[in-house]
Amino acid sequence: MYPLSEEEKSAMALTVTQARLPNLTILMMADRGTRTIFSAIPGVRDLMGPHLGGVRKDVTQHNAGGWQAYLSVLKVGGVLDFDLIYSADTHDYILDASLEQTQELFQIIFPDGYGLRFSALVELNFKGKVVGQLRAGVRLTLTGVVEKY
Repeated sequence: MYPLSEEEKSAMALTVTQARLPNLTILMMADRGTRTIFSAIPGVRDLMGPHLGGVRKDVTQHNAGGWQAYLSVLKVGGVLDFDLIYSADTHDYILDASLEQTQELFQIIFPDGYGLRFSALVELNFKGKVVGQLRAGVRLTLTGVVEKY
């Protein structure tokens, strides 16, 4: 049993990898040329959002018994925020999208395999330290239709 053989170590590493894969949420961006090939964005840290909702209109009537009533009149994709361990070699396309303020295509794949596809505008907020990794706070402002797939 001990010490482990190389074959046993390999099998254990594979098992650990397989155990972690279902817990991944992956953020992907389409290439800026054809906009058809999606690649995972490396260095992404915890995602916050998107906050999917709508613009509400007050439709309360006088006979509502004191309860306020609303209708959703416009769907809103909101924003998706995340931190990124930034590298100019790896993330130049995100910097370009932020500088040019072009709508880019993104996908989020959730651990269960389902996901969302959407267009967004990119904002970067660099967080440089004297010592350590360069980070960027990234905000994606969703624009247009959000598709579930």
